[in-house]
Amino acid sequence: MWDNNIPVTIVEGVKKAACLLTMGYAAVALPGVTMGVRTKNALGEKCNPYLIPELQHFATPGREIYIGFDRDSKHSTVLNVNREIDKLGRLFTTAKCSVSVITLPGPEKGIDDFVVARGEDALIALKNAARGFQFWQDRESWLLTYPASLTLNSRYLGELPYPEAGLACIKSPKGTGKTRSLAHLVSHALNTGERRVLVITHRIQLGRAICAGLGINYIDETKNSPEGKLFGYGLCVDSLHPHSMARFNPENWSGAIVLIDECEQVIWHALNSSTCRENRVAILQTLQELIRTVLTTGGLIVAQDADLSDCAIDYLKALAGIPLEPWIAVNEWKPKKERDAILYATQSPAPLFAQMEQILSREVTGCDLESRALCCPLDRDKPHIMVAEDSQKVKGKWSCRNLETQLQKRFPDKRILRIDSESVAEPNHPACGCVENLNATIQNYDIIIASPTIGTGVSIDIRGYFAAVFGIFKGAIAVNDALQSLARVRDENVPIFVWTAPFGIGKIGNGNASYRALLASQQKVIKANIRLLQGVDFDIDAAHDPVHLRTWAKMAARINAGMWHYREAIRYSLKAEGFQVKLCRENQLEQLLLEGLAQQIAASAVKNWKLLQQVAQKVDAGLNELNLRNVGAALAKKEAESIQRENSRVEADAVADAPDITLSEYLELKDKRSKTRGELNQERKYQLQETYGVSVTPELKLKDDDGWLPQIRLHYYLTHDPEFVRKRDKNHLAGHQERGQGKVCPQDLRFLKASVEALKKLGLMEFFDSDREYRGTDPEVIAFAQRVKQYSADVKDFLGISVHPNAQPMEVVQYVLKGKLGFTLRLVRQERSEERDALGKSKRIRVYQFHFPNDGRSAIFAAWQQRDEKTISLAEAAAPCLEAIPGDTGSDKNINISEAVPPAEEAAIAGHSLKVGALVRFAGEVQKYVVKAVSGARVMVKSLLSGAIVHTYAYRLELADGGAW
Repeated sequence: MWDNNIPVTIVEGVKKAACLLTMGYAAVALPGVTMGVRTKNALGEKCNPYLIPELQHFATPGREIYIGFDRDSKHSTVLNVNREIDKLGRLFTTAKCSVSVITLPGPEKGIDDFVVARGEDALIALKNAARGFQFWQDRESWLLTYPASLTLNSRYLGELPYPEAGLACIKSPKGTGKTRSLAHLVSHALNTGERRVLVITHRIQLGRAICAGLGINYIDETKNSPEGKLFGYGLCVDSLHPHSMARFNPENWSGAIVLIDECEQVIWHALNSSTCRENRVAILQTLQELIRTVLTTGGLIVAQDADLSDCAIDYLKALAGIPLEPWIAVNEWKPKKERDAILYATQSPAPLFAQMEQILSREVTGCDLESRALCCPLDRDKPHIMVAEDSQKVKGKWSCRNLETQLQKRFPDKRILRIDSESVAEPNHPACGCVENLNATIQNYDIIIASPTIGTGVSIDIRGYFAAVFGIFKGAIAVNDALQSLARVRDENVPIFVWTAPFGIGKIGNGNASYRALLASQQKVIKANIRLLQGVDFDIDAAHDPVHLRTWAKMAARINAGMWHYREAIRYSLKAEGFQVKLCRENQLEQLLLEGLAQQIAASAVKNWKLLQQVAQKVDAGLNELNLRNVGAALAKKEAESIQRENSRVEADAVADAPDITLSEYLELKDKRSKTRGELNQERKYQLQETYGVSVTPELKLKDDDGWLPQIRLHYYLTHDPEFVRKRDKNHLAGHQERGQGKVCPQDLRFLKASVEALKKLGLMEFFDSDREYRGTDPEVIAFAQRVKQYSADVKDFLGISVHPNAQPMEVVQYVLKGKLGFTLRLVRQERSEERDALGKSKRIRVYQFHFPNDGRSAIFAAWQQRDEKTISLAEAAAPCLEAIPGDTGSDKNINISEAVPPAEEAAIAGHSLKVGALVRFAGEVQKYVVKAVSGARVMVKSLLSGAIVHTYAYRLELADGGAW
């Protein structure tokens, strides 16, 4: 145990350890769950957590550590135990141990009780099934530990005994009729007219479908409806603020019924979605006021989700701001029959596409030699399939649009319906409006390809229609969102075939799976940026609500936990939902063939000719299938790449050739719900023109799709006047303050100054000398690589990159240049060195030079420089107007300007008269405002985008489009 690195199990209490020792397992007993980790040093001062010496001895690389604490049912105790497991797990993981968590199923409290009740074999099985620490982290963050007021085990929820008032929380598996169970509650409210009903969702299409099912208007239907808003309505959480089309006022909902369907995703959408960024402060403030108003006036809030967790309930309780005990109903139903799931652990989705083709072609095959009949019950004349994806745009090789093209080429006679955010909003597309009548619509098609637009809340209930459901997930959406997408088809007899990337790409913040570490990183970066802005009096701690930020961090951390082991997390989650999961690996068929060949040799050795013939036939069939599969997958992959290039080019040409539009036309388009393909191209072209300041070409659009903007923007600020990036960040902060009336959401702040300074401190600019040559043996190259590795934590926080500790010096230089600026040093030649390799040959040294990238960025830099110089000169010209104004750069919400200020009053902007009605924008920003009133250097403007009124100073503004409106 001490010297041989054998596994160790850590338990709570000496009796548990004695039980394990009796069974032959090495075990360490803690007198309590908090006793394994210290958080104070020898002087009693608070410090980073560390293991007690007795446990530190076992923290050796490669050792298996099992944590098996007692099971508790009390909510607060469960939280405390999980917190300590998390501490232990992190510290042992940092020491490169393999950590797993043993979870007792209950009702037994400890491992010793479990062994007495169920026997040693049961404990061995439980230990073998212990989850790895990362997977435990992921699932632990989704736990619901609140005691249930009502526990069910029902295929469908049916009518529930909702309380008259308070917070009602429903957790029930996917497809158990959560939305339908609300029908009686809503119909009673509508029939009596006693209470209004508000439905809040995170997707417009979902909201429309729910409202149609419950018999109430969606927000944009209220204008043409006799009832209007009288009995209530539904809306997307994006519109939950006073400046939206709904003109939402929480005070109008006293005593109402508020339904938050898919509440976990609604909350996350409100806290993190880019579509809420412009009005996030107002949305969260309004949500808080709504929750408080409803719960303090006898109203009822119903929050339901298949994955309902403590996190969502804690957040709603915190928003209420009053003592509150939620009523919780938990449906523990699970399907009796295990549904089949084939998970493709392959490099690309090409093998899955080959499987898709075989099903559509009505070929009887499967993912391996033994499961073909199980996987593909093709007993219907026209097999239909559904494909769920997390990628929609043409830049994704296997995205919705590209897959549609590929399947249409392979199967021109098949009817394909693509459902994504663009198709459902395109007036002439068959997907437009399909969600409200989805079950009827899809029966007109053979293939359904769906993005996360219908990833939640939509139920496809028809049975016996689909032959298979496919999923292609590159990791752009969270694990739970991927599972939700696969669950839209409710027919338990339909097998699913899933390909996922091994690791997700949708990490939040610095990617940490600890919400405390995520917050610490964010705070460090923001405060460093504020210090670098010089002269900005801004206290980030006082400018945000910790309730919102803490919940954002918790939800972000659990998404990150799934992203780190995306494929395995989906595999484990499918098993937890009752699926029988089989893996299809790249070399699985080859392994089966090798086994068959070995059986041939054995049969021949014992002269069992009958067995030899059977095995030979099986091997021949396998060889044929292997050849067909390899050829099919290779062709599918090559075709997907060709289609992706073709579709991307066609779209880029269409955007570049789209007619130019004015600002007012752009704003009108932006607010339009249904857009044609031509209108989408016009909108995209305008955005590119405003962003880059140059003519839009197909090449520019393609580069932007590939994430070019952040790279060249950082390169620009790194190599130009430092005042440019400082001014940009100041305007960025001021815009958030003004839109939030002094408040901000830290998760929305996107500063650049600290990133620029980090690259300078690391010494990256030493490699911008075109007259020099660089080698991996140069002192400055070695020093740069050492600095990057030495300050790896800061590099991760400020630059978002991680470098392998064993990377060679020149590899580090090239990696940082490519990842952050979008180019590398150019190889000019190779030289022989005096150093010899193991064979005695002289080693070759590569020689590099810097060449300014010839990719069009120089013209963009010139346009940006002209813009920034103008911004600074405008600010300097406006300086005389500011002498009588205090230097505070905080919120302007206390500046009172009446709408009745005479239009004749003016403010100065670099020699121009700023009058009421002028069109302006904040310096360096795109959004336009109309001047509503001026008083000296003080100005009141109205956003053309949101209608929000903002009070500010003239020096922060510049004329937009000549100032005419």
